[in-house]
Amino acid sequence: MKIKKKEIVQFIKFAICNQTAWLGDLGVFTLAYEVGELHYILAKALSYTTGAFISYLMNRKITFRAKDRFLSKKLLKFIAVNCLSISLSLGSMYVFNDLLGLPVWAGYFLSILFSFSTNFIGNKFWVFRE
Repeated sequence: MKIKKKEIVQFIKFAICNQTAWLGDLGVFTLAYEVGELHYILAKALSYTTGAFISYLMNRKITFRAKDRFLSKKLLKFIAVNCLSISLSLGSMYVFNDLLGLPVWAGYFLSILFSFSTNFIGNKFWVFRE
């Protein structure tokens, strides 16, 4: 299977948009967990939601160049993908932190592996499919 230049560029755009969204996630998680002293699961749920909103705004315009309205079927599909993604993210944090005994920050960073891959596959092949 040959990968096209367009697909590589799209993946790079997706990664850049999601890095920006992740910075929002990181900021909210840090404030909620470290400053607000919320439980790490609640802090991650809040931060993930922030990052997902930023991701939707950026990816629909920059990565996938969606032309439809903001409130559309794409938004509902995006929410569905992110419900799955947040479930994997929170579940993996629970496994890493509570079951394996890793520090909260290690679980936070490891959980990104699950959410990033789920989001890319879901967004590319379902939400913003051409």
